[in-house]
Amino acid sequence: MRKGWKKAVSTMLCAAMILSMSSFMVSAEELNKTPVDGEVVETPETPETPETPETPEGPETPETPETPETPETPETPETPEAPESPETPETPETPESPETPETPETPETPETPETPENSLPLTPLTPAAPAVENGIMTLDAQPTSTPTNEEELKAALTDTRIDTITINGEIKISSPIEISRKVTITGKGTLKDTKLAPAEEEKPTTNFITVIANDVKIENITIESGAGNKYAVQFYKVAGSLNNANIKHGGNGWAPVLVNGANVTITGGSISTTSSNPYALIEMAKGDSVEEIPEVNISNVPEDNVPLLYADGNQLTTEELAGKITVGGQQPTLQVNGTSIIVSTLPDAQTGVASVNGVSYATLKEAIDHVGSGGTITILKDIPDAVGISVPSKKNFTIDFGGHTYTLAGPGAGSTGTETNAFQLLKNSTITFKNGTIRISEGAKNVKRIIQNYADLTLENMQIYAKNQAGGEDYPLSFNNGEITFKGNTSVYTSNPDSTIAFDVCEFSSYPSTKVTFDDSYTGTIQGIIMYDSPNYTTHTLTINGNGHFGKVDYTAGNEESAKKGIEISGGTFTESVDEYVIESLNYELNSNGLYSYYSTLEEAKGAAGIAGGTIIDRKTHTVTVVSPTTSDDDTTTPSRPSGSHSSNSNVSYSPDPEAGKRESVQDMWKRAINKINSARDGSSLKIYTGIVDE
Repeated sequence: MRKGWKKAVSTMLCAAMILSMSSFMVSAEELNKTPVDGEVVETPETPETPETPETPEGPETPETPETPETPETPETPETPEAPESPETPETPETPESPETPETPETPETPETPETPENSLPLTPLTPAAPAVENGIMTLDAQPTSTPTNEEELKAALTDTRIDTITINGEIKISSPIEISRKVTITGKGTLKDTKLAPAEEEKPTTNFITVIANDVKIENITIESGAGNKYAVQFYKVAGSLNNANIKHGGNGWAPVLVNGANVTITGGSISTTSSNPYALIEMAKGDSVEEIPEVNISNVPEDNVPLLYADGNQLTTEELAGKITVGGQQPTLQVNGTSIIVSTLPDAQTGVASVNGVSYATLKEAIDHVGSGGTITILKDIPDAVGISVPSKKNFTIDFGGHTYTLAGPGAGSTGTETNAFQLLKNSTITFKNGTIRISEGAKNVKRIIQNYADLTLENMQIYAKNQAGGEDYPLSFNNGEITFKGNTSVYTSNPDSTIAFDVCEFSSYPSTKVTFDDSYTGTIQGIIMYDSPNYTTHTLTINGNGHFGKVDYTAGNEESAKKGIEISGGTFTESVDEYVIESLNYELNSNGLYSYYSTLEEAKGAAGIAGGTIIDRKTHTVTVVSPTTSDDDTTTPSRPSGSHSSNSNVSYSPDPEAGKRESVQDMWKRAINKINSARDGSSLKIYTGIVDE
């Protein structure tokens, strides 16, 4: 009886345990967490095991279906009141269930905060509120942080779960900030540096904010750095952006923003500095161990009396920066001043005087050093304090003076011991000067020559003044080698044309040849003597075409015969006869008011004489035709009175009274001037040649 009672009680306890487990599993089914057949359910933490009821027969222990494997199950506590079952020892570790084969071991998951999908919930399903710690709130969609102090900010910067950090108030920062991961820093607040400034004799060595990760965005906030920082914000070898940020830099001698081998977009906002010697708002550099060329795209950033951008010319070249800088969607002009490369629209920052391919240079010498083969240098403004320049061999460029004046203050340039030239142009170069004026200032330092040439040189629409040349005005131009071409209205002016040598055609040292040509477009004036100085007419030549105005053509001692063969004249007017050099097809020489010119036919010569009249000589027969002055008011028609019998009588001479002729010349000059002015159309240009009239 007693034994049967105990067995009944044991059976009831087992049934209660099974019923309890079934109820537990039903709750799991209601939560759609019931594992499929054969699936082992991971149980992160085994619920407390109830006391084991008396088990009369060990082998008859009922099997527990669908029970997942429980690794390392602790020993079953002692079962009270079980003296009648001595044959049942303490329950050993539960063996692997035979109904669940090949179930992998479940790793230990102590105090795991997240429940795996295939685990039964052991806690209520209502989620807890997200934790708020150090100003950080973690949300699944947009992890954000709103720090209120330096500690919270730096904690947020290191928390990879945080995508956005919002600065609403002022946060005081006492040590440098380093951003080493992708993040957006935004808001309307301020990050203010409170680091103490270094001693006066020391220099700052750290930055306020250094960005060393890609895709960092700093938006809308204000950044105030102090005197203890080199740069307010540095981007180092990364891609990032500053959008509508206000940068106020207190560092002395450094730019607010440094783009160091990085690619940065800067849009809107403002950048300013309190530096006593500011050089730029944004600096571009490479620095040590940096190979990447920095790149910036800037828009809507005011300059605030400080140049917008500076690049270190010791680290970067204008060629490397080509296309790497955009301001307002455009490629700006890079201004080079020594080792500084600047982008600025401020008038005081416009130091460039000459530009090449969108890069301006503080001196013409720098522009010549950087111009490529076949390139053009454009003079940007008058240069009142120019120094001499020596151009090396194998250069090929054009200088377009753009109507500006280049005034030599000295010192000059040249070979050792002869640094006296405004321009020394060495051989095997091809150079063009056009559209400008070259002068020498009063008190210039030892400028004895304007151009000393050994190159192939073209002068087009250039005005060259010898006044103030040291040692006198002889040889403002000297041609010792190369091919020299005069075009358009190129002129050389001297104070004493009758006695001053304007230029020479010179055979010098071992230089092979010198050939000077005035082409058909030439209309300028050469005041002074053209000196032929070579015994070799095959290699040294002077050719004059066009409609220019010249002084004398002469030769040095011993070179008369060579000059007759090496000089060829087919156009222009001269202050003395150059008959021996004129081509044969020009049969007539006209002397009108002391100016000599040459024509193919007699009628052309008469027409050229105009109302001033003149003497025409047939160069072959030496017949003289005199065209008397006329009082006609029409300066555009040929003389109405032919030469008559004088045209065929070589013995007739015309010797007017010198004083009367002088008075008539003056009167005629004024009549021609008045007639031309009265008949000129609006907007037209006039040239009036007065001839040799002292008054």
